[in-house]
Amino acid sequence: MSRLRANWRLALVGSILAVQLLTVAHARTVDTRYLAWAPYDQISFYEIEVDIDGRTLDADEVVVRYRLGLWVEDDIAHGRENRAIAHVHSYVRRAEADTNDIVVTVSSSTNGGPVEVWTWSP
Repeated sequence: MSRLRANWRLALVGSILAVQLLTVAHARTVDTRYLAWAPYDQISFYEIEVDIDGRTLDADEVVVRYRLGLWVEDDIAHGRENRAIAHVHSYVRRAEADTNDIVVTVSSSTNGGPVEVWTWSP
């Protein structure tokens, strides 16, 4: 009986490690790395601008709309993402999936690199 119990434990531990290995391997192939055992090695500073029905939201409205820990400076909504900037893009796509006539522009710089502009509109 104890040999069966030991084999069961070994199989359980092996399964857990295999699942962890698969999630890390998967995370290396996608931009958003929710399940990876990896340090936050990308720090992005970004700004979000939103136009809905031809009206530009002010920075305070953007902060309330997205709740991403944004702050307002010079009437622009700023944020910091410690993971990949793709997490912000993913959040915006989900938040605005059902919104018509919207244009969201995220300008970001990752690890002090050049500014990249990402625009989303359904």
